[in-house]
Amino acid sequence: MFTVKARGEQRVIEFATGVGTGEAYDITQCYDEIHDGDVLVVSLEGVVGVMVSAWPTAVTAVHGEFHDLADGFTLDGIEDGKYALAAAVAAEIADEFTEEVTA
Repeated sequence: MFTVKARGEQRVIEFATGVGTGEAYDITQCYDEIHDGDVLVVSLEGVVGVMVSAWPTAVTAVHGEFHDLADGFTLDGIEDGKYALAAAVAAEIADEFTEEVTA
């Protein structure tokens, strides 16, 4: 279903190969192992995001069922930079997918 990994101090949740963003979204709502600020990787759809409070939010232009940020907003600017590290790590991972990063 998913694996918890780390990139430095940042937690990264990698969903299993067959899991899309719809199922991944549901999983984030049901498992205590997934925390606010975790990076979320859905390789099936090439979507990378960050768990923002209770909402999986994509940093990639393709967001599937994840939320996307309104124009002009970035994860760095939310809650005085609370998600800055997660956003940076998510952008690095998204670059590996060669997806356009929006956050």
